[in-house]
Amino acid sequence: MKTLITALGLMLLTTFSIQAQSLERFVENNTNRAIRKTEMHADRKIDKGMNKSLDAAEQGATKAVKSDPQKKEARSKKKADKNNEAGQKED
Repeated sequence: MKTLITALGLMLLTTFSIQAQSLERFVENNTNRAIRKTEMHADRKIDKGMNKSLDAAEQGATKAVKSDPQKKEARSKKKADKNNEAGQKED
């Protein structure tokens, strides 16, 4: 009888220990997955921010090229000429 109880006890002990180990692995895998997802999300946000800043710098550079002082003077002269012509037509 003692051997039967001992055998059943050992069987229960081994099954519980196996379940505990699988539960630990499950928790560890889910924790690692959550960490990876968080890191990927943060990396995407950083990449998106860097892309925005690079685009803004590029747009600023193109606007600086467009804001050539000689071209601005030419545009303002054209506007002034149009306004003078419109004023002369009204008179």
